[in-house]
Amino acid sequence: MQQNVVMRIFRELHENSDDPLRRKDREEPSPTKDEGDLFIHRPSPRKFRVLLDVEHLQHDMPHAQLFEALVGHWRVFSLAVEAGTIVSTDFSTPARSGFLKVCHTIAAAGGPVYTWSSNDKDEHPDGSSTTAAYGFTQPQMQIWETVQTYRRLERRDRGAFRLNDAVTQAILAEVARDAGFDLLVSESPVAGCRLLPVHDRVVVVSRAEAVPVLAHYLRRQHIFLSGRLLNLKHSRHNYYEQAVHALAPALRGWEARVAAAGSTSEVGVDVQSRYLTAISRLARALESRDDIIWSLGSYLTAPVREDCMDDFDHLLLLLCGGVDVIARGLHVALGLDPKNVQNAKLHAQWYITNVGNRFSDRPTETDDLAELDRLQINLRVIFELRNSIHNVQIRSVPALGSLVGEGARRTEAPILAHVTADIAAKISRIGSDVSTEWGFQSTYGGGAVADLWLIADKAVATTFRFLDLLSRIVLRNPLPDSASAVLSGQIPEMPERLTPWEGYEDHLPTLLGLPSPHPG
Repeated sequence: MQQNVVMRIFRELHENSDDPLRRKDREEPSPTKDEGDLFIHRPSPRKFRVLLDVEHLQHDMPHAQLFEALVGHWRVFSLAVEAGTIVSTDFSTPARSGFLKVCHTIAAAGGPVYTWSSNDKDEHPDGSSTTAAYGFTQPQMQIWETVQTYRRLERRDRGAFRLNDAVTQAILAEVARDAGFDLLVSESPVAGCRLLPVHDRVVVVSRAEAVPVLAHYLRRQHIFLSGRLLNLKHSRHNYYEQAVHALAPALRGWEARVAAAGSTSEVGVDVQSRYLTAISRLARALESRDDIIWSLGSYLTAPVREDCMDDFDHLLLLLCGGVDVIARGLHVALGLDPKNVQNAKLHAQWYITNVGNRFSDRPTETDDLAELDRLQINLRVIFELRNSIHNVQIRSVPALGSLVGEGARRTEAPILAHVTADIAAKISRIGSDVSTEWGFQSTYGGGAVADLWLIADKAVATTFRFLDLLSRIVLRNPLPDSASAVLSGQIPEMPERLTPWEGYEDHLPTLLGLPSPHPG
């Protein structure tokens, strides 16, 4: 069974938010200059800056071409660095093209000093350019914090790297921060230890984790690209619709079924209309997901937090709306009484009666039905969260360690979703391990909290996987002619792999940071 790996999100880290220069940039952002916060609304965006640790790259990275294409985009500025050379004291050799040079200087009163320099031309969106850059950092405090944290780590958490590796990573992170890089891309063992304080200072990711982060940034600049080399361009509307079919390719089978049955029939017209409505809602849900990523990555002012919760509400409403429309289309396609179409609910008893029981006698569907039942349990959680919106039951709270019980895992999002005790109880009653699977933890003050991003991402992945598997099961099991005008007769042929120019073979799930659909 494929597990959903939650996408790492980019977060603007503002450890030094008391810095008057950074605070001024945030309060009075330049409309054109290539500086300041990345996620901020202004006429001219700034470029995404990536520093790549080339000494620790894995050879089996599956999407290396996608990463290279993304960092090669003109809206991204990237340099490489060799982690092992940061102790060098050679100031005479200039920085090589495409590299950031780091040198270790004599210890000063504030501890060791590391200078950095580059000679690469950096072209800015406003037409200006920087031909060279240099600076220095004194990471004494970060080195001390890293040493103390390393010594407190359990052996299982630090067995793959040494103290010297952790210190090197801390120094490299401070250099990246001082030089203005947004991402430090490293695949060293120490980079994978999220318990080190370096992750509170700089966003450290692997190339695989960087792909959806960079792709999301481009989408926010209204640049919608796909394909192995990002050579396919889309409009915003077309991109998200293509993404729906890339994440749930079996949904396209409804088009083939309606066409085979005759789209001019009353039932065919009804099913086709509901299918198109569902695709539209699911596409808008993916847009809302991108909006959430933007908000969670931004400097969390009160308006940004409000926008984030609005986007979260929209996401739940659109996902559930898409599922409800598919349910009613299925109700019509199954030849059930059209007067009861409003009772078609895939998160309720209707699913058991008209899907689970209907196809339970098909031996070939045993495994897929078992997975569909598991997904349907998680679908019920999504609908409970959606229903709570009407009572203003979900609110955002800061991701503070004191808010949850002992042993809570490090959160991905800077804010948590808090649900009241009655909603938490309803979710717990759905299944014994459901709350744990969704990351909910009881709070001392009542109710429960979970990583808002984990909930949002899991809701999207669950919904698309459920609709994809549901469509596969229903569409490959024809019904008698007397039972359905759409789902009867010979199964229309569907190509094993949809054509690349339609955008389905171009890594859209990877660019979105979502799991690829299972093979049919």
